[in-house]
Amino acid sequence: MLPDKVYDFLKEKDMFNSGDRVLCALSGGADSTALLCVLCDLQKKLDISVCALHLNHNLRGEESNRDERFCIDLCKKLGVKLKVVSEDVLSYCKQNSLSTEEGARALRYKALLNEDCDKIATAHTLNDSYETCLFNLARGTALKGLTGIPAKRGKIVRPFIEATRQEIEEYLTAINQDFVTDSTNLTNDYKRNFIRHEIVPRMLNVNASALKSFKNTSLALEADEEYLNSVALDVINQSKKAKSCYDIKVLKAQATAIQSRVIAMILRENSVEVSKIRIDDLRQTINEGKKINLSKDVFSFVDKDGNLRIGEEKPLEWIQVSKPIELSKTEDFFEKTVQLKLCEGDCEYPVMDFDKIKGKIILRNRMSQDKVVFSRRQHTTLLKKAYNEKIAPDKRESNVILSDSEGIIFVENFSVAKRVAVDEGTKSKVAVVILKK
Repeated sequence: MLPDKVYDFLKEKDMFNSGDRVLCALSGGADSTALLCVLCDLQKKLDISVCALHLNHNLRGEESNRDERFCIDLCKKLGVKLKVVSEDVLSYCKQNSLSTEEGARALRYKALLNEDCDKIATAHTLNDSYETCLFNLARGTALKGLTGIPAKRGKIVRPFIEATRQEIEEYLTAINQDFVTDSTNLTNDYKRNFIRHEIVPRMLNVNASALKSFKNTSLALEADEEYLNSVALDVINQSKKAKSCYDIKVLKAQATAIQSRVIAMILRENSVEVSKIRIDDLRQTINEGKKINLSKDVFSFVDKDGNLRIGEEKPLEWIQVSKPIELSKTEDFFEKTVQLKLCEGDCEYPVMDFDKIKGKIILRNRMSQDKVVFSRRQHTTLLKKAYNEKIAPDKRESNVILSDSEGIIFVENFSVAKRVAVDEGTKSKVAVVILKK
């Protein structure tokens, strides 16, 4: 009988503690109705107290109200305290740019997690877990997505996750308990319904024990996932030098399977959304040294000591040089020397019209909002974008910039500004000589 199977599963997974207040997510459908009945049947044996919450999504007019009335009547019959929450799901989805399924799910969990309880029990079944695996496989997924739905996550527990839908319907028939049916579950309008109605039956035709086989595979994959994550955690701890600072040599040395998990952990540690795109971006920084804008003002880059860093772009140092005394003087600038020299005729170095320079000449590196109109161009160039396309991350801080009182006049590896470019009227030219030490 289903309650005995569920009791053994609950004890095996250590889902409940003595005295737990368990909140059952109740829709009125077969699965959640059976779950509430089983929990009520077992509550003395498990030493738990059971209550329920029903969320009226207001998506199906009178049918939604019918479901609410059914849940109220069922809880009265079972002597269970029920809380009913009503939400305008369509408005919520519109405001948050979510699909109906995503919005309804978000509001359900928000309502459940707002309640004062020790555990939240949801009625996900082995069928649901199998459907989720197929859905993830169709969209593309890593190993975790193939394990289906976990038996527990935080305070959320799933007592039916190893029970089939057939077992649940047989149990309800045996205890003569009716339930309601969501009409939208009977159509293939939603992708999950299509998988449920069209794909799963065909898989069962291939193998009548497909659900049992999936359960065994899922358990094996969960064990693999748990082990790989433990290895990744060890790598994180080994590589971490400080907050948001990691030894890139340790990260580079890892196999792809471990490196991907480590990268996902680093992203979470630094409050960056985990996605395949972000994982690939951070992998580029680790393996190629490429600076990547991960989100808003958060970047991944390699610092001068060869460490991976995640954080905001750091402010850069200014080095000032006075024009009257610097035409023949050599200035140290990071690993280079910079000199301004008056010249005549052809010159192998970049040259500017000396008379067009306004005020004091500044030797510096870039700042976050730097922009310039280069010679032979008509549009303004944002240096941040230009650097990302052309200059390696570890070379950007030391890339030479010269500016005067009106702005940038020269950028190393690019050209001089249009307003100081040499033309037919130029009388005095100044060359920018940059040499490595």
